[in-house]
Amino acid sequence: MIIPFSGIAQWNYINQGNTCNYNIIKFISESEGWVMGGTCCIQKTTDGGATWIQVECNGTTNIQDFQFINDSVAYCTGWYFTGSIYSEVLKYDYTNESWNVIYNTDLTAIQALHFLDPLTGFIVSGIGIQKTIDGGISWSTVWDASFAGFNSAYLEDIIFVNDSIGFSCGKMKPNIFSQRGIVKSTDKGENWFVCYLDPDIGSGSILLLHQVKDNPDIIYGSSSSEDILKTIDCGITWETINSGIQYEYKPLYFINADTGYAAATFLGFFPGYEKLTMEIWRTNDGALTWNLQFVDSAYWQATNSIYFINDTIGFVAGWQTMLKTENGGIATGIQLNERTHDIEVKVYPNPTNQYVNVEISNTDSKKIILEVTNLSGKILHRIEYSNNEPYIQKIDLSEHSRGIYLLNIRTKKILKVAKLVIY
Repeated sequence: MIIPFSGIAQWNYINQGNTCNYNIIKFISESEGWVMGGTCCIQKTTDGGATWIQVECNGTTNIQDFQFINDSVAYCTGWYFTGSIYSEVLKYDYTNESWNVIYNTDLTAIQALHFLDPLTGFIVSGIGIQKTIDGGISWSTVWDASFAGFNSAYLEDIIFVNDSIGFSCGKMKPNIFSQRGIVKSTDKGENWFVCYLDPDIGSGSILLLHQVKDNPDIIYGSSSSEDILKTIDCGITWETINSGIQYEYKPLYFINADTGYAAATFLGFFPGYEKLTMEIWRTNDGALTWNLQFVDSAYWQATNSIYFINDTIGFVAGWQTMLKTENGGIATGIQLNERTHDIEVKVYPNPTNQYVNVEISNTDSKKIILEVTNLSGKILHRIEYSNNEPYIQKIDLSEHSRGIYLLNIRTKKILKVAKLVIY
């Protein structure tokens, strides 16, 4: 795998010192935003994320999703586990500025919701898709696994791209093994049919769906593997793209058809690691290639949600973590996804368990410095050489433990950074 390079990007921690495990962040205007998460933690900003205040929540759930329907109606939902599963749907009381439970169940873990209007909405879970027509007071099942001939199905997300067309994603089991799947409705959620089913048995799950801003035909899906799903014809056909991002959970956000972001969290591929590696990636070519913008590692610091107010101002929220960029995460003076005259780099094999080759060409720099560091910045290998193309450096990494490392390529003009994985 060849990993594209990028400069060190402009993502900065905000709202520090908070112990809330955020699951979802959204803005309803450029100034007003909401973030929600574990143990009914709900916070609000009215100054574009500069300050956040706690909002009263009279529930107990770990909130997974929320939606502001209009200026007077908003809902959120989630679940928690204390020996058994317990889920809640809450509604916002604008007068008292509090969230209150209007529905609860111990039958399933509710993962997401979408309302078409203040009364008509949907929730998704291990039961399937349920619908309300009375503002969340009562719910009826409109799709479950048996409808499509599966033994079971577990749905993770639901979106509507307009008043009629909706999608829900997750995993479906024709037998004991799961397959990634997507169901679609074209009649306001009355009827649903399978529009995508991964042919590979045991392919995992599709965790979330994201519609491109101002283009209802383009939808991206994040899976529990390296794959990203994409449709450009509103779900008639789906393309599977190997992103090269090896983490199992990747919240996505696209500001247009080509430019998008993925936040990735290392959740324990290598036993014994106490820290969670957090990364932010960017694509400029519709998910075909991704550039690493940000990487950090801290205990319980995981990424769960991305939201961009506009083309440059964006947020990433996770476990006790919130970051903000005001320039799309791009480092000053360095353009992503461009092979400039200054340098071209290939790194392979990656991941590796012994050697990695670094191939550098098309550079006019007289001196190049190559460094391998750990995530704390400690230099483990440093090689300095004068330009003599073509240049291929073979680095022995076998003495290092399994995990995530950084490869820095330095010239007089630029610094380029890529992730190295040792397994």
